[in-house]
Amino acid sequence: MPVPIQRWASAAAILVALPLSWSGAVAEPGPELASLTQSYERKVKEILAPLRESFLGQLDSLEKRLADGRDIEGALKVREIRVGLALENPIALPLELPEDPRELRRLGTIYSRTAESRARPWRAKYIDALRALEARLVRNRELEAAAEVQRTLAELEGVGEPEPEPGPEGPPKDLALASRGAEARAPVGAEFLIDGETAIVLNDGVAYGRCPTSFEVELARRYKLNEIRFLLWSGDAREYRYKLDISADGKSWETVADRSRKPSKDWQVHEFKEPTPVRVIRIQGLENTANDYFHIVEVEAR
Repeated sequence: MPVPIQRWASAAAILVALPLSWSGAVAEPGPELASLTQSYERKVKEILAPLRESFLGQLDSLEKRLADGRDIEGALKVREIRVGLALENPIALPLELPEDPRELRRLGTIYSRTAESRARPWRAKYIDALRALEARLVRNRELEAAAEVQRTLAELEGVGEPEPEPGPEGPPKDLALASRGAEARAPVGAEFLIDGETAIVLNDGVAYGRCPTSFEVELARRYKLNEIRFLLWSGDAREYRYKLDISADGKSWETVADRSRKPSKDWQVHEFKEPTPVRVIRIQGLENTANDYFHIVEVEAR
């Protein structure tokens, strides 16, 4: 049976957290803001169009391979993603991908990371242009127009809403996933920190580095988080010492957990007393009691 088509949104909105339309409760954007926004959207769509076409071709090939291998259910899942992406005008990214087939998740992860990387320089230019426009409008005492620009900047670079509390549909969604626009940095195996997988096959599936070392996960935008979790590889009696830092902007850091004197293993769960703005998560790997390397299987942010 085919799975329901997942929620879709414009790639520009996902990549830059930009509202592409204004609700009736907010005044229509002024001409200068509208012009800047339209130019930015056109550029993002232009640079992502070839990537989207390539992704569609890869999905088509994957669908045929699965059908030839009699994996009909997997082929139908790929077809629904492909059709939904093809119909979206003009570019779209799935916010969620099915667990299977695994190749679909791999292709989606690559697409998401590449799209975010290509759009990031233009997002920075757009933010700079908005700030300059806001400053000029304030100097000219065009306060209503300046407020419109401020609202756009707040959506673009501001704090996201906290994920909903657990309910009938399950726990809050993990924001530290490549499929949700997160990026990871580690000495080796950074991609494993944000792939949503906790299973390990031999040595595959673990990010690691020689102590002392550092691992970072940058979320797609700044979010108000309720908790951060990460899984230490603990296939034996080994324990680890570490520090957990967070940053709202990637520049100023706050240590929220110091386990430099408290050996730990398996899942590490750090809950905030209240929703806390976070853009970058950093884990400082200080010691492994078994050898010189620090190993992390997965990082989650909710």
